[in-house]
Parts: sequence; structure tokens; C-alpha cells
Amino acid sequence: MKPQAKFTTGSTMRHVTVMTLTSALGLSFMFLVDFLALFWVSRLKIETFIAAIGFAGTLQFFLVSISIGLTIGAVALVSRTLGAGRPERARRIASMALIVSVATQACIALLAYFFRFHLLGLTGAGGETLEVAARFLAISLPSLPLIAAGMTASAILRATGDAWRSMAVTSVAGAVAIVLDPLFILGLGWGIEGAALVIVISRGTASPTGFVRPPGPLFGASTPHDARKCFGSAATSAAGDDRNSATSKPMPPAPMMATFSPTGAFFDSTSI
Repeated sequence: MKPQAKFTTGSTMRHVTVMTLTSALGLSFMFLVDFLALFWVSRLKIETFIAAIGFAGTLQFFLVSISIGLTIGAVALVSRTLGAGRPERARRIASMALIVSVATQACIALLAYFFRFHLLGLTGAGGETLEVAARFLAISLPSLPLIAAGMTASAILRATGDAWRSMAVTSVAGAVAIVLDPLFILGLGWGIEGAALVIVISRGTASPTGFVRPPGPLFGASTPHDARKCFGSAATSAAGDDRNSATSKPMPPAPMMATFSPTGAFFDSTSI
């Protein structure tokens, strides 16, 4: 029996409240990473470092905002398709949204890396502050595709109604930063480079969270069945959306990449 989309049943107010609160908390944890970097760098009491973090953070916020915009489209398409009772098509949309988001951020990160001095100059940075901010970006910019993957996975989880897993993706990044920032910046004495490394590690840790269903009562138990749904064969992903229509034409096989969807176990009866 085809599973039913979560948002088509139950209390509308409950759906709005739960999704709003978890989304707000998850977004707060995402920006907590940058705040903690600035906070712990400020403990070094070096004004150049503090200013450099401010300039670099402003530029990165602008670049990450592009990924946020892409996730809005992913949420709209996936939730609408699930509501229409077409989970296989929703799965392919989710996969392609992930690919587009990561590819876009990879291109943006590459351009920003090579033009980071010019971009920082446009924000008003200069002198030693410009050099320090450029060093910070040289380490942190290559991790933009990772945050794009994590944010897209979180958005798709939210589109399916899996609020807690969606929040967990960005919460993991904040938790990692809470632990590693004082260690790398102050404990090991790595300063601005340590702050950039923590950002890379936190993004790299958060990104896989959207692809894994952790065990436990909060998220539901992981099973081999869930893994097969996440990494099923290309033939399974290529199943036709209009299979109930007598006039529909056979669909061509979906590309293999479409099976590696951040949806995980989205389309079992416990998720939607």
C-alpha cells in the first residue's frame, strides 16, 4: 500500500508549530558555528583577527544564502510531490536537488577562492585584516559544498515532515563547534586557522547526518530495510510515477546517481 504524506493528515496547527520551531532551532545552530568562531577568536584579544572574522563571515553568509534559496525550491517541489502521492518522483527530485545544490556551491566556492582578495576588498577589508581574512577563507571556502549538502538534506527531511532529523543535521554542526572551537583556537593556539578548521569539520560532520537514520526512540531504529530504501537499485528509483495510467509510456532508467538520495527512509510508513 502506498504510504500517505504526513502533511495531508492531522492537525495543521501542530504541523506548523513543530516545523517552525525545529526549523528555527536548526537554523540557529547553523549560525552558532560562526558566532562561536568569532567569540573564541575575540578571546585572543587581537583586533585584526576579530575584524578578519567579521569580514570573512559576512562574505560567507552571502554565499551560503544562495544555498538557502535552493533549499526553498527543494522543499516546495518535494512536499508538493509527496502530497500528490508520488513518492518515487519525490525521491528523484530530492536527489537532483542535492546534486544541483552541491554543484552550484562547488562552483561558487571555486570562484570565491580565486577572487577572495577582491571580494574582501569590496566589503571594506584592507591591510593586514585583508590578509588574515583571506587566509581564513582559503581554509573554509572549500567546505561550502558540504554545508550545501547538509542544508539540502535537512530541507528535504523537513519537506517529508521529519522535523527532528531535519533539526539534527544543523544541530550536529553547532555541537561540534562548541567542543572544538576552544580547543583549536585557544588550547592548541591555532588562532584564526583553528577557527576555519572547526568550521570545515563541523560542516563535514553535519552533512552525513541527513543521510543516516540514527537508532533510538527519537528517530526510529535503523534497519537493513531502511538502508535498501536509501541505496536501492537504479531500477527501483526509475519506477514510473504514472504506473496506474493505462496510457503512460515506459520511463527510461533513472541515472545511478538518483538512487543516492538524502531521503534515507523517507518513504516508509513511519516517515510520511
